[in-house]
Amino acid sequence: MPHFVDGWTVAIPYQLFSCSPDYAGPLNLDGATCVSIQAFGTGDVAVPIAGLVTVTAATCGMVSFSPATCDLSQAHAQYKIRFRIVDAAGKVSFCPQEEPEIWTVRRM
Repeated sequence: MPHFVDGWTVAIPYQLFSCSPDYAGPLNLDGATCVSIQAFGTGDVAVPIAGLVTVTAATCGMVSFSPATCDLSQAHAQYKIRFRIVDAAGKVSFCPQEEPEIWTVRRM
């Protein structure tokens, strides 16, 4: 469970993994047209995310999330995070597919 400080804006590297029964390893992002973050705060309320996700090594599932100043706020304390991936055919998948990643944000 990653921990951040309120207002964090340094890029966060992240590796996405496949949960397919046929393959368990890094998610191949070749052909992905959009990777973004969906975040939910207290009470599973959607939290808008303004920062950008960049694919840094497609075949290894590596991305980098550059949060905007308002993205990681102690007001939400904990975020449930999923990466939303759109492929070249417009099909949408999410990672992780099971329980979301929990990110904790602490006061300065």
